[in-house]
Amino acid sequence: MPKSDLNAAVEKIADKLIAKRLRECRMFPKIASMIQSLQEQCRSMKKDIDELKIMVRKINLHGPTRQSAGKTDNATGYGKRRGGRQKRTGDAKPLSSVGIQRIRKAKNLTQGQISALLGVKWQRYANWEQGRAKPSPDFDSAIRAIGEMNGRELRSKLADLGIFQTSGKRKK
Repeated sequence: MPKSDLNAAVEKIADKLIAKRLRECRMFPKIASMIQSLQEQCRSMKKDIDELKIMVRKINLHGPTRQSAGKTDNATGYGKRRGGRQKRTGDAKPLSSVGIQRIRKAKNLTQGQISALLGVKWQRYANWEQGRAKPSPDFDSAIRAIGEMNGRELRSKLADLGIFQTSGKRKK
């Protein structure tokens, strides 16, 4: 038997043994399940990417949102009001639980959304709204500021926090 035929025969036997050992290997089921979970994660990520593409398309259609320039003067504590009058925010009467709820509902926000805007847990905000606790003056003025924002500003702030709101209109 020539040497090249011998090498080919040895390689063929080695390939058969390797294939047999691989079939008997216990790692294949684990690898298969890992591949399946990676495929599921990939599908989930593709779905998230598609949602992000839609959001970017909507933002591009409506143009960039303008941030309100000088709505509140932090140094003096004065805020702009309709009609050109100014009211000192520090001297304002604290918001009642009903007032807090009225502002949230007027802006069509959930408790989770407004609590995210304020930077507090939603349970804490819910306690304010239900009268179990009173917000500090800082949060009180922040809630008032949210009440003075227009829809575009709110959607912009929510989008910055990763919360997307299509429009300010309620759907039936």
